[in-house]
Amino acid sequence: MKQLFRLMLFFFPLVLSAQETEPIATLPNEDFQKIMRHLQSNYQVPDEVFNDTIKRIDYRVQFLINDEGRITEPEITYKTTECTACEKELMRVLKRTPAVNPLYRDDKKIKVSFIMPFVIRLE
Repeated sequence: MKQLFRLMLFFFPLVLSAQETEPIATLPNEDFQKIMRHLQSNYQVPDEVFNDTIKRIDYRVQFLINDEGRITEPEITYKTTECTACEKELMRVLKRTPAVNPLYRDDKKIKVSFIMPFVIRLE
């Protein structure tokens, strides 16, 4: 029993030190604002939407920021209303977003996935 206790004391600190996690990369506020300004100034609501009774469409868009700071692989992960023309326009504008500052971990550029909300108000 004493040997089991000594063995547990030996391994217990190792288990605790193995639970450290890496910090999560976050997009700096100025880069987030840069993306939002680009979306707001370049997104054009398709004409066909104004013929409908829709007042608002909410989207969540997931994308990668690659090691050069470019948005790649945009994908709509949530939407409140089906609007194919709106989605095409959103993808078009996202793919043309100017580069932001690349993110780093341990002094190396990394790819990071983000989810961003986007709302279209038609009132």
